[in-house]
Amino acid sequence: MPTTLTLADHLQRRDEIGDARPHRLRVFRLCREEGLKLAEAVKAYRASCRSKWAPVVLTLMGPPVEGRLRDLHPVPPTISSDDIHQQLVVEVLEAALRMPLPQDPLMVGPAILSRASQAVSRRLGRELRRQQRQDHAVEEES
Repeated sequence: MPTTLTLADHLQRRDEIGDARPHRLRVFRLCREEGLKLAEAVKAYRASCRSKWAPVVLTLMGPPVEGRLRDLHPVPPTISSDDIHQQLVVEVLEAALRMPLPQDPLMVGPAILSRASQAVSRRLGRELRRQQRQDHAVEEES
């Protein structure tokens, strides 16, 4: 018969052995007015002069992007916090340009942030796995 772990037991066990699963990312929501402004700015970014609208999109996405940066950790020595910030900004603009937009304009911001942070998380994961393979190969040579 399987034993049931309490939340405290699970957290303690996770701390002891480590949790390989990605942690659930925080959800950042803009207020209604900012969400509607962002939806309009994204539409304008897609339809007209991107160099004019990119700063507007990034300004409106600033607080959620800054918050999400706390969930994304550097992979030294190759990927620094600055690299992550820069890549997240690029991915936000890429998502704003290319992803299908949700019907609800208030969900545009969370959808863009989710897509962008997923791309950055995947890149960090690939680099971490590459380093682990490299470390393992060096250990085998020794």
